[in-house]
Amino acid sequence: MGDSDLGGGGGVEFWRAEAERLTAQDVVLRARVVELEGQVGALAEKVSVLAKLAFGTSSEKAARRTRGEDEDDPAGESPGGQPGEQPERRGRGQRRGSRGHGRRDYSHLPTREEVHDVPEGERVCPRCGAGYAPFGEECCEQIDWHVQLTRIVHRRPTYRRTCRCPVRGVLVAPPVGKAIAKGRSPRGSWPGCWSRSSCSPARPTGSSPRWPTTGSTWPRAPWLECSRRARIWWAPLAAAIGDRNAAAAHLHVDETRWQEFAAVEGKDSHRWWCWVFVGPDTTVFRIAPSRSLKVLTEQLGIDTDPDTDTLTLPEGRQVLLSSDFYVVYQILGRLDGVDNLWCWAHIRRYFVRAGDAHPELAAWTAA
Repeated sequence: MGDSDLGGGGGVEFWRAEAERLTAQDVVLRARVVELEGQVGALAEKVSVLAKLAFGTSSEKAARRTRGEDEDDPAGESPGGQPGEQPERRGRGQRRGSRGHGRRDYSHLPTREEVHDVPEGERVCPRCGAGYAPFGEECCEQIDWHVQLTRIVHRRPTYRRTCRCPVRGVLVAPPVGKAIAKGRSPRGSWPGCWSRSSCSPARPTGSSPRWPTTGSTWPRAPWLECSRRARIWWAPLAAAIGDRNAAAAHLHVDETRWQEFAAVEGKDSHRWWCWVFVGPDTTVFRIAPSRSLKVLTEQLGIDTDPDTDTLTLPEGRQVLLSSDFYVVYQILGRLDGVDNLWCWAHIRRYFVRAGDAHPELAAWTAA
């Protein structure tokens, strides 16, 4: 068989070139297979993690055996000795037979004693008439709380002049101080009213305070007016507390969602955020319409370049932030002078997710 029988025209050179082409194509396809296998593995990891997040039990709530059980049962058997059996889950509440904390002691509170005695006419035998003799008493305690409303009538006697001298014709004592002119509430009543009513998490600021012992309510208009004035009165103190908090060397920072029924241009929802900044001796709360880095930079006095959006910490400033692993704290941690102390409960989740995505890492995750 000659060269012409192998393909005609090209002969051996044709098949040699074809083999080289197929070899090169094989290399390309193998590389493509490796690339696709990597993508499949990455997607499988995401599916495993997302499925666990959507349908699995929270890693913080997952049932875990105690250290002693793990040491006594290295084979993974249940306490009853049957492999694969789950240990009996403990019910909620105090366990039967366990020692309780006992009753609290309230002997330091102001005490009023009330005697509930049997009427004298009933302290005799209904058949023979013989009297009952005392031999002790039964006692019990109750803790009560009272809010007492008092109507204060201020009387200011007036005196008229009885002579014709060019002096004041009428004398009267100065009027009493009021939070609002012509209002009925003295200045000293507002702090207690705010602490018991406005600061309650179940009552909005715009709602009038209600006193449970009497059922009385204060008018809404003076209540809101005094709240508005209080913001003006306390503004200098709030600013001083905010400045001292911002200058602290160590801050605990966190944020949570907050419903604020206020219309803001460009914002479709009523979801706001309540930020808290806890320093060594100050605590600052900020209600902000967003959860962005801007809230942190404004509170901590960090300069932002409008052209490059770069952040600059004031010269000589050092701050240690204790927070969760939210992305804005990660961005702030890249600045010189800012160090992060991450919440271990949040960092732990990444170890757990690694074990979920890679079963071969389960032992490493548990360790």
